[in-house]
Amino acid sequence: MSPRHRRGEETRERLLAAALDLYEREGADGFTMTAVTAASGVSVGSLYHHFGSFDGLAAALYARCLSGLLDAVVAALAALPPGEGTGPGEGAGAEGGEGTEAAEVEGGEGGKSSEGGEGGEGTEVEGGEGDKGGKGAEAGGREEAEAWVAAGIRAVVTGYLGFTREHRAAAHFVHASAYAAFLPAHAALVAKEKEPRLAGILGWLRPYAEAGLVVELPDTLTEMLVVGPAAETARRWLAGAPGIDLDEACRLLPERIWRSLRADVPP
Repeated sequence: MSPRHRRGEETRERLLAAALDLYEREGADGFTMTAVTAASGVSVGSLYHHFGSFDGLAAALYARCLSGLLDAVVAALAALPPGEGTGPGEGAGAEGGEGTEAAEVEGGEGGKSSEGGEGGEGTEVEGGEGDKGGKGAEAGGREEAEAWVAAGIRAVVTGYLGFTREHRAAAHFVHASAYAAFLPAHAALVAKEKEPRLAGILGWLRPYAEAGLVVELPDTLTEMLVVGPAAETARRWLAGAPGIDLDEACRLLPERIWRSLRADVPP
């Protein structure tokens, strides 16, 4: 990186950091171009050079804070132990997959074989004569996979609310600015940061839907069910609403979200 480019990056960082700190201290009313340039020591001309406008700066700050929040959720999913879900994009889940140690809904490494033996690869729980064959094994495989979904949902909730607690200023800016007037003109910038991360979160859940464990819904509705409760809890907590306990939400919300997503159990 050339010295000139490095200086430009440092100036952008100074403006973004000053803007976030100012918003957290002064709120929306104090979040002005004059205040940000004064706090950062950067000229108005330099702000326009790097962001095009003050709205451009606000949109860039929103995109950065949102990507940090979603990265925390993706990281929480990726950190699940083998057998308790999968990292986004790994193609595992209810049907198993390379790179996981989880048993498959229709069989898995280390399970009972359809002939009643131990450890057959690709073993199916519908096998007839083994100790866990037939409907009992099918139910057991389903219950295990459902536990993986529940673990993933717990990771989403704890990742989202953990970021909110640890990075309050960034979470506050995201939730306070979700419908701000500056966003529509910069929708492409926000989508560039949001869509691949959200696709990773929804992609983690998709194999479970394909396996019949989770209801199949449009992605926007699935997003509302999976992320929406944690987002609304965070919004109210950040706004100082009474009775909002993030620890309690992490304990209680995952099971309720899972129930809202759970496909009907076959007879």
